[in-house]
Amino acid sequence: MIRKSLVDGMKNSFSTILFIAKIILPVMFVVKILEEINFVYWFSNTLEPLMSLFSLNGDTALTLLLGNFINIYAAIATFETINVTTTEVTVIAIMLLISHSQITEGFVFKKLGVSLSYIISIRVVSAIVVGWIVSVIIL
Repeated sequence: MIRKSLVDGMKNSFSTILFIAKIILPVMFVVKILEEINFVYWFSNTLEPLMSLFSLNGDTALTLLLGNFINIYAAIATFETINVTTTEVTVIAIMLLISHSQITEGFVFKKLGVSLSYIISIRVVSAIVVGWIVSVIIL
């Protein structure tokens, strides 16, 4: 009985690791390529003024973008390629807890009959407001 539980647990764990790796590794690869062709530098510098409203550096813009449009695992993958402080991670995490995986969850909300523009607006605006409040409180 214990052996079966351990084997099942190991299989499930391995399956979960593979699922997450299938997301994180390609994202890390693409982000690294974008970094090499200076897209990340351009993107970060362009959005630096906006990100500073949340006490974040410009590099974190890509993290929030990927977290909102792909999923939280994609956002986590970017942490490997950028320098972030614990304060920045906290603000990003709270913002992404409110607003993440817009495309995937958008399909779910649409299926439920909820207005897509309404729900996305609520989630994004809430993330912006709460992110700003948290950044002000933390600093």
